[in-house]
Amino acid sequence: MDEQKNPHYQAGKEKLGALDYKGAIESFEHAVEDNPRSALAHYELGVLYDQREDDYAAALYHYNKALKLRPNGYPAENIRQRHPRLQTGTGQSRLADGHQSSALRETERLRQENQALRKQMKPCESIWPSGPLRASRQSVG
Repeated sequence: MDEQKNPHYQAGKEKLGALDYKGAIESFEHAVEDNPRSALAHYELGVLYDQREDDYAAALYHYNKALKLRPNGYPAENIRQRHPRLQTGTGQSRLADGHQSSALRETERLRQENQALRKQMKPCESIWPSGPLRASRQSVG
């Protein structure tokens, strides 16, 4: 499937245009869940985490993923211009050398955990359309 035709990727681009950065991050995260090999979605997430969230560990994770998936051409050249130390795909950006790999591992672990929890919650959405926490609070209240 063409990366740019993914509905989550398209929604992310639309939200970027509307300056809804949190919504764009959520959409691009869904695009990566649909297609973990989407260099473009990883790149967009890298830029958003770098410029809008000040989450450099997440930015580096996504920049590195994009570089590994597409080492030549777009978006690799843009990433290398933003972060010259990522020339080899293993560079050091704003994080200290000793903390980078552990921060990236933790980011990946949390991303996987979040993805697993979202999958576990899917069946609950049909039971509690407003969310399980709201439903339980309303029934107790």
